[in-house]
Amino acid sequence: MRSHIGPRVRGTYWGTLLGPALVAELGGIARIIREAPVVVAEPLGNGGAYLQLTPTPEPITTVTMQRGLLELERFLEPVLVPTPLFWATRGAEH
Repeated sequence: MRSHIGPRVRGTYWGTLLGPALVAELGGIARIIREAPVVVAEPLGNGGAYLQLTPTPEPITTVTMQRGLLELERFLEPVLVPTPLFWATRGAEH
């Protein structure tokens, strides 16, 4: 499947690594640092980026994680594997 759609993110997680092509597709590292709904957005030496949702890991059953994962999913939607958004269908309170 990857050969048909190119590099894609398979989902949203507490920690997410993005390669250089995905960083570029999202508008560049400056936009990611400025707009990604995460507490850490760090550029990597290869042109990629590391995103961290919260200061410390939390169970995905917490409201903080469910809301955060939904927001991150929406931000990363252009580079996600083209399937229905997982967290958007889980009824997390907004």
